[in-house]
Amino acid sequence: MPRIALPEPVPTHVALEEALRNRSSFNSAASERTFGTNELGSLLGHALRAREDSSHRAYPSGGALFPIETYLIGTSVEGQMPGVFHYHPTAHALEVLWELPDSFSMAKLIRSPITPLSNTLVVFTALWERSARKYGDFAYSHALLEAGHMAQNITLVATALGIQNRPVAGCDDAMIASLLDLNTDNEQFVYGVLISPPRMHAPEASSL
Repeated sequence: MPRIALPEPVPTHVALEEALRNRSSFNSAASERTFGTNELGSLLGHALRAREDSSHRAYPSGGALFPIETYLIGTSVEGQMPGVFHYHPTAHALEVLWELPDSFSMAKLIRSPITPLSNTLVVFTALWERSARKYGDFAYSHALLEAGHMAQNITLVATALGIQNRPVAGCDDAMIASLLDLNTDNEQFVYGVLISPPRMHAPEASSL
């Protein structure tokens, strides 16, 4: 798939205790603009990127098997049509999968009274067999725990970057499977985080 290379993450200069204190699930008007690649590079890079040896990341994974995959759905990337993207943690890039259908509505995707909704959903799916080969049925618990760690990273980094965020689990699973073209015998939606960019572009690295 075509790739959008993401810039290196910039320092946030926000202490962990400050991010923990300030993190909250947004329920105010979400920004309508798309994310710049600098913002996504910092968000995904700090939260989910593979480290240089490719065997470690900023979150724990049972057996370092990393069964959770990350997608973005929505009006996500500046200069791109509304679509579906896959985050490649080793390449630190977004893979452009396909455009969203004209009939797409985030309000139909999220089973929640949240209004207004963000225009971008970070989706975590579990590839069960990746862990089940080693852990059997226990792979189910491992995958859910891993998705929770990943979502926590996203929400804390987003808070440090001024990006509104809200974890969501009540989604239309069948719609997500269709949008991502998942083989649900092997891969299923487990968790999501709505994100909304700041009103203005994030500052450059020199001013953060």
